[in-house]
Amino acid sequence: MALDATLKTALEGASVTTFTAVSIAISGGATIRLVSGGTVVIGANTYATEDATYGTLGGVETITDGADGQATRATITVLPPTSAAIAALAAATAQGSVVIVYKGAMDTATGLSIGTVETLFTGELDYPRVMVREDSYAMALECGTEEGRLLEPNEERKLSDAFHQTAWSGELGLEFATRLVRKIYWRATDPASSAIKGPRIFGVQINRPTGAP
Repeated sequence: MALDATLKTALEGASVTTFTAVSIAISGGATIRLVSGGTVVIGANTYATEDATYGTLGGVETITDGADGQATRATITVLPPTSAAIAALAAATAQGSVVIVYKGAMDTATGLSIGTVETLFTGELDYPRVMVREDSYAMALECGTEEGRLLEPNEERKLSDAFHQTAWSGELGLEFATRLVRKIYWRATDPASSAIKGPRIFGVQINRPTGAP
C-alpha cells in the first residue's frame, strides 16, 4: 500500500515528530494502546506513553518481510509495572491476541496524527519472553501472522478414521472411506504420472515407464 500523501509530505519536512504506536487487543479483555512518546490520537483512539495496568512501550524491533519459507514476525518489548501485568500478558488466553504496529507523524499542537498512519504489522501474539533487569522486568512479545501458521508442520494430522474421531468424536464420515493413503496435493496440481497404461492381464492394469517400448 502506498504511503499516504499527507503523511509523506510531513515526513519530508524539515522538522517532524514521528512515533511508533502499538495496539494489543487482549483476547477477552482490554485493548492496550501504547506509543513511543507523548500522546497521539489515531482515528478515534488515544495512544499514550503509559498504560496504567500494562506499563510502557519499551521498543519495537525492525520489522522485515519474511523470506526463504519464513513469514513476517515482530518483536515488541513492553515494561509491565507489576507481576499481575506480566501474568496477564503471559496467560494462555492472551495467545492469539490481535497486534497492530503503526508508524506515523504527530501534530504536536493538537496531538493528532498527520494523515493516515502507516501500518507496519498486523498479526497475533505468539508467545512472551520475560527478561529480568536490575530493578525491573521487561517482556518481549513475539508476534506472528496467519501466513506463519500455514507454514507450520502438521505431521500429526492424519486422514484416517482414528485421527478424525480424536477431533470429532462419534463422527463416522471416514469409517468406511477408502483410498485414504492416496497423496493429496494442496495448492498444487497433481504431477503427471511417470508411467503410461499398458495392457490388462487377467483384469490387472499393467503400467510401463514413459518412453519404454
